[in-house]
Amino acid sequence: MDSNGMNNGMNSEFNNGMNNGAGNGMNNQYGNGGAPAQQKAPNIFMQFAYSFVPPKYGSLTKVKTGSMIGFVTLFMLVITLISFVALGMQYIAGGGVEEALDELPDFELSNGCFYIDEEFLYDEGDTFVFLTDYDEVFTREDVRDLNEIGYRTVLLVTRDKLCMLNNGEYQEYYFAQMGDDLELNKEWIVDTLMPVIWVFMAIGFVFFFVFRTLWYFACAAVYLLIALLISLVFQKKASAGDLFRTAVYAKVPMFVVALVFTVLPFVHFSVPGVLRTVITIVIMGFGVWCLPKKN
Repeated sequence: MDSNGMNNGMNSEFNNGMNNGAGNGMNNQYGNGGAPAQQKAPNIFMQFAYSFVPPKYGSLTKVKTGSMIGFVTLFMLVITLISFVALGMQYIAGGGVEEALDELPDFELSNGCFYIDEEFLYDEGDTFVFLTDYDEVFTREDVRDLNEIGYRTVLLVTRDKLCMLNNGEYQEYYFAQMGDDLELNKEWIVDTLMPVIWVFMAIGFVFFFVFRTLWYFACAAVYLLIALLISLVFQKKASAGDLFRTAVYAKVPMFVVALVFTVLPFVHFSVPGVLRTVITIVIMGFGVWCLPKKN
């Protein structure tokens, strides 16, 4: 074979290799239409992680509406479950209503009178409860005196009357005014009332979760108005949908912080609502600032 044939063959193979390699690389990068290939939207776990990193909010704007709704729904479900579990743990640690009822002597309310086997006194923290079936007379002044020395919840029961203080509101009832048909005893409360209360608590959890999720999106819609103003100031190329997603994910960090403060037993304060709003707006503003600018 002469030198010209060899050169032509080598050049042909080299050109074909370069064309195929470059062509495939260009096709992989830009696609058939000549535009850059679209980045894959973050999955649900990446959405949670990226919500703490405002420079990543550009990726979060690519999340589809269904995926965003699914993320928020799952996020609120986990937050609500953890909150209820933490509340239940505090309830168990404090003894709970069942334990208090176990320690309570047998009692009965019938024919407009209260009867109890022996006097019952509960004095724990800021709660004071005293039950007796003697003809003692407790008044508003007695409850006020207990409130002044630090008790916020007070319950005083005698044979004919109930005096109660809760959340600063005083109430009193005469059993005779409740009707002779009213009958109440310890066994009925334990066997009938408590199971019903647990059922209502489960139903209440569902309603609370649904309301909390809808409220999350409603608040994000309000933050969207602020995000629109920020995008105009920074001259960002972002649609209303992009800004709404930015508002949705900007709310995640403070929700997590508030939950941590609620769950930790040694933390005795919460993040004020105004501070949570300000921090969320700052996070959202930083996220909007990191979005691409207009050409």
